[in-house]
Amino acid sequence: MGNTFKIYLTSLCASGFAAISLSCSNTKFLKEGQMLYTGGEVKIENDTISKKEKKELQAALEENLVPKPNSTILGLRPRLYFYNIAKEPKKEKGFNYWLKYKVGEKPVLLGDVDREFNKDIIVNYSENKGYFNAKATYDTISKNKKAKVIYTLRPGAQYLISNVKFQKDSTLVNREIQNLKDKSLLKNGNPFDLGVIKSERDRIDNGLKEKGFYYFHPDNIIVQADSTVAKNHKVELNVKLKDDTPELATQQFGIDKVIVFPNYNLQDVKQGKYSVPMNPDSLSKYVYDDIYVIDPQHKFKPKIFDRALYFKKGDLYNRTNHNLSLNRLISLGVFKFVKNEFIVSDSLQHKFDAYYLLTPREVQSLRLEALGRTNSASYAGSELNLNWTHRNFFKGAEQFKASVYGAFDVQMGGQQSEAKNMYRAGANVQLSIPRIVAPFRFNSSSAFVPRTNISLGYEFQNRTQYYTLNNFTASFGYVWKENARKEHDLKVIDITLVSPANVTPLYKSIATTPAQQRIVEKQLIFGPTYSYTYTNTMLPQTNTIYYKGRLGRKYYRLADRS
Repeated sequence: MGNTFKIYLTSLCASGFAAISLSCSNTKFLKEGQMLYTGGEVKIENDTISKKEKKELQAALEENLVPKPNSTILGLRPRLYFYNIAKEPKKEKGFNYWLKYKVGEKPVLLGDVDREFNKDIIVNYSENKGYFNAKATYDTISKNKKAKVIYTLRPGAQYLISNVKFQKDSTLVNREIQNLKDKSLLKNGNPFDLGVIKSERDRIDNGLKEKGFYYFHPDNIIVQADSTVAKNHKVELNVKLKDDTPELATQQFGIDKVIVFPNYNLQDVKQGKYSVPMNPDSLSKYVYDDIYVIDPQHKFKPKIFDRALYFKKGDLYNRTNHNLSLNRLISLGVFKFVKNEFIVSDSLQHKFDAYYLLTPREVQSLRLEALGRTNSASYAGSELNLNWTHRNFFKGAEQFKASVYGAFDVQMGGQQSEAKNMYRAGANVQLSIPRIVAPFRFNSSSAFVPRTNISLGYEFQNRTQYYTLNNFTASFGYVWKENARKEHDLKVIDITLVSPANVTPLYKSIATTPAQQRIVEKQLIFGPTYSYTYTNTMLPQTNTIYYKGRLGRKYYRLADRS
């Protein structure tokens, strides 16, 4: 017990000595008059603010201070230490360069800190949060070649919103703004907050974009704050259109023509093969249900654009349909780049033409894959896959995939009598149609194109000296997404037929469990099947969720009449 305690005490002392040495050693590299900056701290002097509000304000202010001090781990600065001990490299490569500039971190000095700038940041941020009479000072504390800056803020009372007015006038855009005020983010009694005001301007802009005001911008809105009309730290807000708002931003635009270039290529434009926009007189021969598809070689069926695009001639512009159209064009899977332009065609009638410039992907691709594998059961194997993809099989953005494969797994060790080598070969084809092929009508407002999937497959398995299996698969169903998080997969028909052959007496003698016996039974498994997937892994957040639920098929044993 005594020896253990001595060892522990010695280790603790050694660790502490190393920590002190590492911490102190960084300052010895400083030049005369230099001081290592260890950070800034904000103190708030205000008795009218709650502890929670004071803590939140303090954290926000300290987050805005610049520059940040050198990073620390348990109070130490190992990255700064590596920077200091590494020699200055002669070239921008090699071990010294990597250690000094990739692993290491340049020292942040007190001379790098603009204290007046930080003081202004503290005051401006506080005023943006409603503390209109904020004042700040700072003091620098230094010791042993290290320095920190203490900022003291005296914010005064926070101003609250007493009233919100949306100024009226006779313009069309103002009438639409008045229709949006009921859902305003600016509420009576809430603190004045510049961030909320900016969000309110964005909200108004989004609402106007849904009503045809394509050229409107959040900067066209001004929110005036008046603290002289109220008492007891209250402020009145007046939301209005700026006097210098461009005339174009106040006009409500509709769609004149929808024009699609499905074979758009920037090189072709540079070489003068076609121009954008085209002469309207040359468009008449390309029209399909009020959509002009400029495809002289007829590579695409025009109706795929009728399904993908939400804009029609005479529609009022809105941002939702704008984004949905772009997303659906991308989700077709046949276009590499999708570009959209709106060009004014009639300034008096406030109409513009919607151009969709689509650069197609390679229509066909052939890929060969070779895989090798081993497992803990002393098996080693290889697999060879040949995959062919056609992304526009019937000229309607249908994706056709065909693959053939072969594989083997050979036992390399262990008890050879307990398992046998296995060989597999097979082929499968799949056709994916970018719409619901059904006797009923399916409407989807999703940004993702619904698909009808048809697949056929066959696989031959040979477990040497045991049995051979013939597996046939077929399915017909639909895949659609509500949004980026929710996906539905319904297979109306989902069939698997397993037909064994050449079952040896050796296998029959060792197949003593129901699971082993079922392997060599003739089986029919068929659906329908349905699966639902929910995931938020693509969203910018820490906690992610992935869930997949499935309602499956039924299993039937088929009598062997042989």
